[in-house]
Amino acid sequence: MENVKIILEDGIETDVSCIFYMYNSKYYIIYTEKKLDENGYVILHLSQIGKEIQNSPNGPVETGYMIGVEVSDPTEWSNVQKSITEIVDDKKNNTKSEGIQYLSSDMLRNLKILSKKTFKLMKSIVESAFKVVVSTPTNLNTESSDNEVILDYRTKFFDEQSKNEELQKQIDELTKKIEDVKKAIE
Repeated sequence: MENVKIILEDGIETDVSCIFYMYNSKYYIIYTEKKLDENGYVILHLSQIGKEIQNSPNGPVETGYMIGVEVSDPTEWSNVQKSITEIVDDKKNNTKSEGIQYLSSDMLRNLKILSKKTFKLMKSIVESAFKVVVSTPTNLNTESSDNEVILDYRTKFFDEQSKNEELQKQIDELTKKIEDVKKAIE
């Protein structure tokens, strides 16, 4: 992650660690103020980036600011979560996913965050994969919200493994039924 100054919703310019990237022809920022929640997860935020435009008597005019807004469409958010997973994998394995273009945070001049999605990652992942030193648990952020997403890859792995086993059982049952039907026809 790169360090950059951005203007948060409260209007205060703040130093954050971020990844700026393009995915599906849209620009996104993942950033953290390096705070932990009550369970020791690192709180991260994601916003879609665009240029701020104001209406003027001569038509729309760029203000010179970039803005970050929440990804509100559920389908798009689901896709963006996939990009987060790919980014974590890229950083852990020192690879570059095909659909993600990493951009320099130097491009993020005058960025104002208007709204964001919040998610969490395990502290060990953020520190090892993203090379970010996170504040100690004495600086816990106890704010929590129902729309926050915790991306715990171990749990996700075991859930997917369980689903795969269930699907394999269904495939085996259906294959057996097909064989029984073939024998009955012969």
